[in-house]
Amino acid sequence: MSTDRDPGPPARYLDPSPALYRLQWILEGLSGEPGWGSDSAAALDPGFVDAIHPVDYVQRTLDRAPAYAPLTVSLLESAGHTARAQLRNRDGSIDVLSCTVAERAPHRILSTWLHPLVPTDLSPRLPAVFEAAAAGRSPTQLIIITGVPGTGKSTLAEALGRELGMPVFSIDWILGAFTPFGGRTFEHAWEMGLEVLTTLAFQQLEQGRSVILDAPAEEVATRTPWLSLASHFGSAVLVIECVCTDADEHRRRLAARTRGIPGWHEVGDWEQVRQRVWGLQPWSSDVLTLDAVHPVTENLDAVLESLGSSRPSQVAVPGVPPVR
Repeated sequence: MSTDRDPGPPARYLDPSPALYRLQWILEGLSGEPGWGSDSAAALDPGFVDAIHPVDYVQRTLDRAPAYAPLTVSLLESAGHTARAQLRNRDGSIDVLSCTVAERAPHRILSTWLHPLVPTDLSPRLPAVFEAAAAGRSPTQLIIITGVPGTGKSTLAEALGRELGMPVFSIDWILGAFTPFGGRTFEHAWEMGLEVLTTLAFQQLEQGRSVILDAPAEEVATRTPWLSLASHFGSAVLVIECVCTDADEHRRRLAARTRGIPGWHEVGDWEQVRQRVWGLQPWSSDVLTLDAVHPVTENLDAVLESLGSSRPSQVAVPGVPPVR
């Protein structure tokens, strides 16, 4: 194995990142490139070499190569003296390869780490479908307020939350919170938002509290986890579907709305909304349909009347303060 002095990244690599240059060197090893690693002693920082001998590092990298062949990189980025890549494993999972280099030239590798995108030592994530009702749960209610943009679902959800003293969780607020972190470009931003909603609802119901979810829920795949979640906790379910039967009024409302949600849309796309209306999948459960052409107060009264004697209450749970 050669120990010749490594001059480090050539000039063309100094911008954008020496770390990216070193990371690409490691990727060549994971791709199983013949003869890879002959310059490893010069590419690795002395502190790194103290922890693992270059020969052992090269062999370990080459041993991992079959798990990624042919190498598929879905993300390659750098920041400062660290770069990372997302690699698709042959089993379909995603692994993350990171590389940190020394600040000074020739920017040898200080550390590198290959680990699953989703750690394997976490507690299990929430299931797609929850098991049947758990025994001994406190009576709670899950209220799902749905509808395409411009049908007044969020306005109704907030009014109902104030009236009943219940928390309201909205998909749009969650997606807006992702925006400063590049959320508008996330591949699975919508699914991430729905997972957060489900997790928040799970937490509330587990603590004996009723909850309101505000989301379009246009597809059966979105609704199934929430309906099974209510069944799991023995919670009553009220599904409210907001519509607007006056197309002109619907378009006007969409263009004029001012919501003030950080990082999210003010005005909606009318043509997109029309397509979403045509593509709505019917609910398999009972639904209370409310028309946005009626005043919000009238629709709110209709919800309260529908709740009637099943109007949700906040159940006292030891050690958990009640919602005021």
